[in-house]
Amino acid sequence: MEITLVRSRCNSYNMTAVGATSTAVELNRITDDNPTGTSPMELLLEAVAGCSSIDVILILEEKGRAVVTGYKVKATGRRVPPPATLRPFESINLHFEIDTDASAAKVIRAIELSLEKYCSVAAMLKGNVELTYSLTLNGEKIK
Repeated sequence: MEITLVRSRCNSYNMTAVGATSTAVELNRITDDNPTGTSPMELLLEAVAGCSSIDVILILEEKGRAVVTGYKVKATGRRVPPPATLRPFESINLHFEIDTDASAAKVIRAIELSLEKYCSVAAMLKGNVELTYSLTLNGEKIK
């Protein structure tokens, strides 16, 4: 796997990363004066949410033959507080909002399989970041 990252213009933190699919991702050091793009730490939240979502949907729809009619994940990361120079995530919570005909037990199992066995991004975080999840299923808070 390989990406190329190019600085968009001199005297800025704006960068564009392009991978094998030629899809561009705009990165930036987000400030009040420069609020465009995505920060690298936001990208990490997007990566774990996306990775686990692909797994969960695949497990439910393809393996479990469930119908998923609504799907949303909100990833919330808590970082080491300032004034620390390094501010990695201490914890990340993924809140899944799923509408499906699958049982709660099957949805919970799909999420746990993803986070514990299949999601490579979650595996990279293991041991360094407390990774938790919560679930709203068909409009009802389950976990």
